[in-house]
Amino acid sequence: MTAAAILEGLSKSKLAVELNDEERRVLARAMSLRDLKQGEVLIQEGSADDHLYVVVSGVLAWSRTPAATGKSR
Repeated sequence: MTAAAILEGLSKSKLAVELNDEERRVLARAMSLRDLKQGEVLIQEGSADDHLYVVVSGVLAWSRTPAATGKSR
């Protein structure tokens, strides 16, 4: 996804609805695309992460491993 495509996506997004054009451009420059394949893990539970993830298309599932059993829900 190019910077122009990210900017176009932001202009249609509820996430950036209150931003003006310049604010959207600044935000778009700070963003990057991460394309996941089916079954690929985005982040592991317990890992340190300071990113905001936005699903542009498709579906993202999540699961959590309870500490007591070690089994996935």
